[in-house]
Amino acid sequence: MRRTRIIPAVMAAFLMAVMLPVRVLAVVQTNYTPYTGQAADTVSFKKYLVMDKDATVPKVTFKFEVIAGPETPYNITSTPKKMQIRKNTSTTLPTVTDAVFVPGLTTYDTVQNGDVSVSLGTDEKYAKSQEDVVFSVKDVTFNEPGIYRYTVREKAVGAAVKGVTISDKLLYIDVYITDDGSGNLRLAQTSEITSDTQKPFIISSAPNNDTAGYDVTPNADSGSEAYSTEAKADGLVNKYTSFDLYFAKQVTGNQGSRDKYFMFDVTVNNLTDGYVVNADLTNAVASPTQTPATSYKTMTNPTSITANSSGTASGSFYLQDGQYIRLKGLPEGATYTVTEHPEDYTSLAADDSSLAASPIKTITVNEEEKKFVDPTANNTDTGITGDVFTGYRNTKNGTVPTGIVLAYTPVVIIGVLALAGIIFLAYKRKSE
Repeated sequence: MRRTRIIPAVMAAFLMAVMLPVRVLAVVQTNYTPYTGQAADTVSFKKYLVMDKDATVPKVTFKFEVIAGPETPYNITSTPKKMQIRKNTSTTLPTVTDAVFVPGLTTYDTVQNGDVSVSLGTDEKYAKSQEDVVFSVKDVTFNEPGIYRYTVREKAVGAAVKGVTISDKLLYIDVYITDDGSGNLRLAQTSEITSDTQKPFIISSAPNNDTAGYDVTPNADSGSEAYSTEAKADGLVNKYTSFDLYFAKQVTGNQGSRDKYFMFDVTVNNLTDGYVVNADLTNAVASPTQTPATSYKTMTNPTSITANSSGTASGSFYLQDGQYIRLKGLPEGATYTVTEHPEDYTSLAADDSSLAASPIKTITVNEEEKKFVDPTANNTDTGITGDVFTGYRNTKNGTVPTGIVLAYTPVVIIGVLALAGIIFLAYKRKSE
């Protein structure tokens, strides 16, 4: 009889032991009311494009992707203590808008206040995207209070634009979720953490909450959670690499006219729609005047050429002996052609082997001697990878009379006629 009573008691104890973990888990799972992000739950960061001071802004769109994590554990033994960084398991990820650049955007040759992620080298400037990039946690669910980290990285879409380098930098955006005291989760309020205007978000350029990234330290005095950032970032930076195209004219020969203007046709490919290539006319003439040897009555050298929807910019220019023009800001990878109208002159392109010992022109750029010896066309797959110096030598020669025969021809003719007359009269008299 006692054995019968023991069996139900053991079974009851066993069931209680099995049920206990289930009850604890149930408490954990239902302890908080989850928070789902709203449309207003956003933070913005900037997109910068650094370029040479002589370049203009290309048309390019940058896109991004978001990855949950990385996560780091709470470290109570560190000084200062490190808060846990969570990796959200929500199936919905935050969204990030595109960064759009178009020709004509304002550029800055000095770093503006607040643009903390950008830096400039010598002869550089930068532009900012039309609108800041918006990171949104709308429809993202958070089940526990804490700090949730997301990694934002750039997609390779912008690489299709010649000259644009895709950023390999990552942004880490931390989202702060707190308990309102009643078991309801929500985004942390600014006053609960710090006066940082980015709260309840922090944007960082380093992945870990340590000295390589930033420390997350509870504020013992106020009891609130205040955080200091050592690697704060406000955006991502891309580089736009460009070069210049120089083309010159040289006239030689004993019949070559040094003041004659020749027409050049220039075409640049692999640009973006609307891209502006500015022309430096310092060593040419904006509106040349017709000279006696020049075939063109009206001439204008354009100050810029603009790419069409196919990415091609073209224009006609006029040069005389010794002059050259610089087209500024051709993107790395662009191709070009420079042709001329030699008329009745013999034309040699700058890269002709016969000109190797005597280039058509030599100038100094940034304290370096540059010879005009490059091809007049570059349509390779890689395009240009540096400044280009090209052009044409035009030659016109002829056999020039000494001038003596021409000067005395009338006298000689008269003398010959007179002599012939005398001989004729003498012969006639003798005949009579």
